[in-house]
Amino acid sequence: MAFLGPFFLIKGRTLCCTLRLSAFMALLAFLILILSIPSAKGSSEPVIKAAFIYNFTKFASWPQEACNGDYLLIGLMETDPVSKNLELLEGRKSGNKVIKIVKVSDDISSVCLNILYVPDVTILSSEDLNFIRNRHILLVSEGRDSVNKGAVIALYRKQNRIRFDINLKAARNSGIGLSSKLLSLAGSVIR
Repeated sequence: MAFLGPFFLIKGRTLCCTLRLSAFMALLAFLILILSIPSAKGSSEPVIKAAFIYNFTKFASWPQEACNGDYLLIGLMETDPVSKNLELLEGRKSGNKVIKIVKVSDDISSVCLNILYVPDVTILSSEDLNFIRNRHILLVSEGRDSVNKGAVIALYRKQNRIRFDINLKAARNSGIGLSSKLLSLAGSVIR
């Protein structure tokens, strides 16, 4: 290290230059970190609902005869804002399974699913609901009353917050296990 007036020479660089580069790199790392964290205040309702559904995957279990493999299959019937955000989960892991998004036509009997998200449960016929129940599909819908119409989990807004109710009876009838942690977080549980 040689003395060069107000600067010190360190391996061909001045101390001032080295400190500036370090400060710049620290600032850059901080900005990348801040920009990569979604803002809860700025998050939209569809993003939050998609996050809820993703977290439901961590607290549900399916019987052996359900679609069990390397993938956790999430079916989407419509193109709505929540579905568009759920599509972003493609390839993410939930436990030891990789999430795969499946676009479902009107004929749901042609696909194997673990979860089906529909914004309005009333678009499903009684035959569809019976198929869903018999195939061990976790049906998630919107509107608090959807748990009374066949959905296992209903997402809804209450006092500017997203909440959910659970129809535990429907889950059990479908052979789907829901953890006690998830049940304790629900607004209400139909037993």
